[in-house]
Amino acid sequence: MKKTRLIEILPKINEALAEGQTFSFMPNGISMLPTIVGGRDTVTIAKPTNKLKKFDIILYRRKSGQFVLHRIIDLDGDGYILCGDNEVYPEKNIEQNQIIGVVTRYTRKGKIIEVDSKKFISDAKKRVNSRPFRQFIFRAKNKLKRIFRIK
Repeated sequence: MKKTRLIEILPKINEALAEGQTFSFMPNGISMLPTIVGGRDTVTIAKPTNKLKKFDIILYRRKSGQFVLHRIIDLDGDGYILCGDNEVYPEKNIEQNQIIGVVTRYTRKGKIIEVDSKKFISDAKKRVNSRPFRQFIFRAKNKLKRIFRIK
């Protein structure tokens, strides 16, 4: 699959989802590592038909216009708290109207992982539950960099 900017294919995504179809694409970036490797893996999204829940991976658009693929780590009233699997700080107050689609499956190294599989659920729990530990490592690493003036 060719690397494409999402803004270029957004009309096709919206059309497919409005017709009840799914849409597959290859994301880029590193925020969902190790679950999804940008430029290698593909994701398939659908229009959400049920209430989104913790551990779902969604494609949404920030108010700045940037497209993001992150995991729901908690619910916040009417909104969602999201974080990439390779991120440490959550993004709060994501509203329903910002959500484009929910990942129904992804392909990693040629292997299809369905979001209702035991593998997906197990991996999702590990990634969400390890976030506080990743925060600790991130802070310690930054502190050491400042102490030793490492770039």
